[in-house]
Amino acid sequence: MEANQNVSIHFEGKEDLYISVFGKAKLIRNKASFAEHWVDSLNQWFKDGIDTKGMVLIQVKGSQIKYWQKEKQGALKI
Repeated sequence: MEANQNVSIHFEGKEDLYISVFGKAKLIRNKASFAEHWVDSLNQWFKDGIDTKGMVLIQVKGSQIKYWQKEKQGALKI
C-alpha cells in the first residue's frame, strides 16, 4: 500500500448482496488513532493492545462503490 495506494475492499451481505468499494489507502501507525478506534473484541488478536508491535491501521477513502444483488446492480461515485 505504500507503493500503490489504490485498493478495493469487498463485502458480502444477506440475500446475495455484494458491495465493492474502490479508493485510496493510507497506513496509520499512530497509537492515539489506535486508541480512538479500539474495541474490546480486538484484544483476542492483539494481546498487547495498542502497544502491539507492527500493528497498523488502514484507512480507506472511497471514491466509487459498486453493488450487485441478483439482477440489480449499480455504481456510485463518492
